Amino acid sequence: MINEQDLVALLWKYDINPEKMGIKFDRLIEMGNPSDIEYMLSYLRHDLGVPPRRIEKCPSILYCGVENIKKNYFYLEKVGFPILRINNCLHVLGTDSEQLSETYEYVSNKYGIDAIYDLPSILRLSVERIKQVE
Repeated sequence: MINEQDLVALLWKYDINPEKMGIKFDRLIEMGNPSDIEYMLSYLRHDLGVPPRRIEKCPSILYCGVENIKKNYFYLEKVGFPILRINNCLHVLGTDSEQLSETYEYVSNKYGIDAIYDLPSILRLSVERIKQVE
């Protein structure tokens, strides 16, 4: 858990406006670990170049495991998924890496890559859930 003042200072350090995070900010306080949040912010902002407004829209990414996010990012980069699309749906990076790759393969084989480009959030779902909906 992180106290609110420390979290606000940390977010501003990375040019992120905590007021734009809305209700999800409270959840970040409850679930966040200060060193993990700082490591994630540094990785997203400096290594991946994610704009602050994208992090403000998806603060839950800050308490996801950084190793899993790295695996997902590199996988999506490897398969040619556009970086801008990744930045627009950061929550996808928090998905289990095995599930994300299975879902990517299933959807791209069944519906084509354009289906993923049009609805990148589908990568957050398991193949089983997609089959239920179908």
